[in-house]
Amino acid sequence: MKIESSKNKMMFGILGYPNSGTTLLNNILESTDNAFSLGEPLTTIQDGNEENIRLGKIQDSLLYSGSIETFIGDVFLQLYNTKYTLGCIKETYWSETSFNHKSCYKYLVNSDYIDGIFFVFRNPLYAYNRFKLKHRTSKWERLNLNEFMEDYVGNFELYNNYPKIKSSIIYEDLCCNNPIKYLNSRISSFQIIGDFNLKKTGFLYENNTANNSTKINAANNNTDCLSLKDIRKITKKLMPIYNQVRIGR
Repeated sequence: MKIESSKNKMMFGILGYPNSGTTLLNNILESTDNAFSLGEPLTTIQDGNEENIRLGKIQDSLLYSGSIETFIGDVFLQLYNTKYTLGCIKETYWSETSFNHKSCYKYLVNSDYIDGIFFVFRNPLYAYNRFKLKHRTSKWERLNLNEFMEDYVGNFELYNNYPKIKSSIIYEDLCCNNPIKYLNSRISSFQIIGDFNLKKTGFLYENNTANNSTKINAANNNTDCLSLKDIRKITKKLMPIYNQVRIGR
């Protein structure tokens, strides 16, 4: 499985809300022979956890200054000095400012080194349900529905106004029988050729191996953690956005 493009080198960002499919897209691109994709390195640097940066294929070769302001440029130089055609940096967009995610995405959006952004969207009903299910006992629980809706709209507006190359990737559609065919239908800058093969990333995070699956599971389409009021508010305000971006590119 590899990237085929008319351009020799490309740098892209991956942006989306947590638990929306950004990690899955990150791992698919990292699994291709001639691309690498980094999971939230800017946030990790800003949090002061440089030793936990998930660099994957370029773990042993990247030379960087340790500064968040220069990191994207360092990765850009790494891309141009190696065999890889595509380099990606994944960050998440949400309002939990204590984790610095919202400020980190701006580095990708405003960087001259980035050719474009893959914006990942998930059905907002399932995205918020997954968030509540996963983080109901953690300090992230204080993100309420209104904040979630504000972020969902903000991420859409960022996508809508982004001036460079952009593609909207829908999580529910990515979790299909032919993810390569789906991605090739959504991405205009390159194509993925070959048989689908999702490799183990081996990324280490807080002494645990993260994102180590070699298969794509069906999308979890549950709403069991949502109240009827939650469902009504999300359906009214966010589902039109989701449906719009799903038919777009």
